[in-house]
Amino acid sequence: GHSNNIKQELRKEFGLPDDKMLLLAFGHVLDSKGFDLLNRLGIPRDWKLVVKQTRRLGPEQPQYIQNAINLAADYMDEQSLSKLFFACDAMIFTRKLTSVSGVLFDSLAHGLPFVATNLAFFKEFADMGLGIVAEREPQAFSNAMADLAESHDELARNVEEFRPQLKWDVVAAQHMDVYSRLVH
Repeated sequence: GHSNNIKQELRKEFGLPDDKMLLLAFGHVLDSKGFDLLNRLGIPRDWKLVVKQTRRLGPEQPQYIQNAINLAADYMDEQSLSKLFFACDAMIFTRKLTSVSGVLFDSLAHGLPFVATNLAFFKEFADMGLGIVAEREPQAFSNAMADLAESHDELARNVEEFRPQLKWDVVAAQHMDVYSRLVH
């Protein structure tokens, strides 16, 4: 359909394959996002992991993730980030801790279900049928990814229905928080 053409265009723009389902891991270099776990996961067949780390000012290097498409770690403005979300099919959050994730709100607003560490914040949204949570260890996470692949269409439909509840003033406030931290 129409949205698939847009998705293909955007994938071309980012140099991403259009014959795979894409699972996006997004975070700042050196944040406690726990990207180390990504190197130890079994990715479901027909899926590909896409890793986008953004740099703050500083010498730290992004972590190279094997078996993944590692996008350049340059700063991404809001519009580019939005395009990247639309180009992908689901999100993966391997964090060790979180209070609130602005990125989760962003990705849900773009229609993406998720697989995440079983922290209270993510669980709340998983309980609404918007994603799947798992214990933060490789086997549990790999299993959760397989479940996500299996039930992707259903989860994506739930996310579509949920999207209107993401009041844009709330998301905008999240954005301001996330982006102000990026800029400083």
